[in-house]
Amino acid sequence: MRAGKHIVRWVVLAVAATAAVGMVASWVGMRGCASEPREVAVQDLASGQGLVQVRGTAHYPVRVAQDYRPSLLSGSQVVWVFPLFPPGDTLGREIRILVLSYTEPDPILSFEMRAIVGWPRKPTRRRVASTVVEAFETLGYRFPADWVVLEEYPPEEHSPVTGASLEAPR
Repeated sequence: MRAGKHIVRWVVLAVAATAAVGMVASWVGMRGCASEPREVAVQDLASGQGLVQVRGTAHYPVRVAQDYRPSLLSGSQVVWVFPLFPPGDTLGREIRILVLSYTEPDPILSFEMRAIVGWPRKPTRRRVASTVVEAFETLGYRFPADWVVLEEYPPEEHSPVTGASLEAPR
């Protein structure tokens, strides 16, 4: 009888360990492995490129915040949503990149040069609410078929980039 209790304990421990390993693997799969980000131009960004750094002009025509859950295992967080255009482009209206940022934009700015480190993802309703897309379309912006969501690297996590510069790459 005593041996049976030990076996049950080991089975429970093995199941718990397997579940923990599965959760970690799921988190890594959803977030990608943090390594040095690769510099990518706005026009060259595509989903699935891994950790990237993109420099460009952020447009803040409207302040949009939404609840966002990066993975099934994480809690809901507030993210700020804004389009990112090539550096210096303040007149563009075709949104190729929509950024999900954990940092609220300065309320007095309409445009800002930003260096965003994050993961390019396919746009889904889980990542970007349809009301967010409609808000930008109402202001005259449009979305091409190949637009991308750039999920910013959360600032509370240890950043893979130290001293990201806003200067154009040489």
